[in-house]
Amino acid sequence: MQHRHPCPREGCPGTLSKSIRKAGQSYCSYLCYAISIEQEHLEHVIRHNNGQRMDDQLTEAWTQLVAAADAVSEYRSTYRQMLAKGLRWPHKPTPTGSDQS
Repeated sequence: MQHRHPCPREGCPGTLSKSIRKAGQSYCSYLCYAISIEQEHLEHVIRHNNGQRMDDQLTEAWTQLVAAADAVSEYRSTYRQMLAKGLRWPHKPTPTGSDQS
């Protein structure tokens, strides 16, 4: 069994296999990567607005981003449970019209 490292996105139950890390990926999925980038961006906006009150839109944006992160964490947890049961995604179908002979 391969040693797996935890996904660096806070709250994510996902893991990275040695092969994923070797491929240069640092998150367990593109969803986690996207959430992480958005959090970094919004944290930057918040830091550079210190001294000003945090307006309703900024508060709402943060709340929505946290809700999205929580939803991704729940999805990744369900995904891991599915894999633990031995379920796998089927191979992608061959494009129609391609010659496989």
